Amino acid sequence: MIIPYLLLVFVTLTQGSDEILKHDLEFQNELRMKPQPAAGTSKSCPQTAYRFPYRRLGDLIRVLQPVPDMEELTTCFTFKKSGHDDFDAILSYSSDIHLHAANDYLVGLKSDRICIFLISNHAECITASFTTNRIYHMCIATFAAHSGKSYVFINSRLEHIIHHATRGKIPGNGVLFLGSDQGTVGTTGSSTWLYEGEISNLMMWDRILDGDEIEKSYHNRCYCSSDYIIAPTPDIVQLHGGVAPTAINRCK
Repeated sequence: MIIPYLLLVFVTLTQGSDEILKHDLEFQNELRMKPQPAAGTSKSCPQTAYRFPYRRLGDLIRVLQPVPDMEELTTCFTFKKSGHDDFDAILSYSSDIHLHAANDYLVGLKSDRICIFLISNHAECITASFTTNRIYHMCIATFAAHSGKSYVFINSRLEHIIHHATRGKIPGNGVLFLGSDQGTVGTTGSSTWLYEGEISNLMMWDRILDGDEIEKSYHNRCYCSSDYIIAPTPDIVQLHGGVAPTAINRCK
């Protein structure tokens, strides 16, 4: 019957809205407890786009820009996954400080989940849904030292919260890869955490971006908060294997 079906749809949508509201309140409360520094804005942000045509060990980008110590961090990027169902490593950051953890920070995706390693060899994962060859914008705001929570924004909406079993300051002066995990610092890891697809406009901040900053960056790729610490432009990266830059319009 139509009426019970519509009622079920209404209840499902209401539950989803309630969950998003709950996530928003939790995020705002954490921002109040851990105030972030004010930042300027830019409308001519660096534009980057890279294609990983093969899911192959050794195909990666090494970012040469120094990474500072981070008690909080936000990572934003646009991606388009190819049509396989293995884990994709968007980025991995590793130092030699935490000897028990090959990756101090790793973001990985699958068609049905998001996984993040935070100072651990074990990932915390949450259920998500990604369609092959569709473009998504994602921002992950991680209170690494404060609460050990990662807030995941997909297309500017706060969709998920990941609770990490470990927390602590992420040490600086490590190695940052795009498209691969790390076995030891600066070396490729397993053949499981690789990447096939496209990654564009990846940027990192050593603070938490608020919801307004994230929404603006989603709606306008030329907008960004100007205090970013990482933007992998061609002059500060090493491309390995078959990874290649792709054309992207510059911001005026």
